[in-house]
Amino acid sequence: MLVFDIELSNQNTAMRTNLNEQDQVIPVETIQWVPYALAGFEGEYMATIINTNLHKAPFIALLQMKPDARIVKHYHPKLIESVYVVDGEMINEGSQVLKAGSFLVHGPGVLHGSHETKTGCTLMFIQYPTELPENGNYLVGPDDSVFAE
Repeated sequence: MLVFDIELSNQNTAMRTNLNEQDQVIPVETIQWVPYALAGFEGEYMATIINTNLHKAPFIALLQMKPDARIVKHYHPKLIESVYVVDGEMINEGSQVLKAGSFLVHGPGVLHGSHETKTGCTLMFIQYPTELPENGNYLVGPDDSVFAE
């Protein structure tokens, strides 16, 4: 199951192929950012998908939150999520400022957020399901998000 409403054909394909053959490098100048919108996301966003093949690595996406963007409170019923602040500052739950280099981790079913930024920030989402069904239909990314607001 694909996640994010983003056309993946032109996205960063390095991590979706040949991981067993060699290191996969995605040079920063090749990252393709596209506008992104999702229910529960307020403001402007750009996103890129790094990996969707959970047989090779966890789901990985980068999200640029523009100034004053906000992700409302939500939870993920069946996945563990780690959020790394690449640059800028993200405000967690209204008051906790996470600066570049900070990590936020939560397990399945844990209500979290809101996440917002006053100045803009870039986040790396690393998500993996608590179960890996044999049929390959992994529910990760925003498709596993349940928004509480």
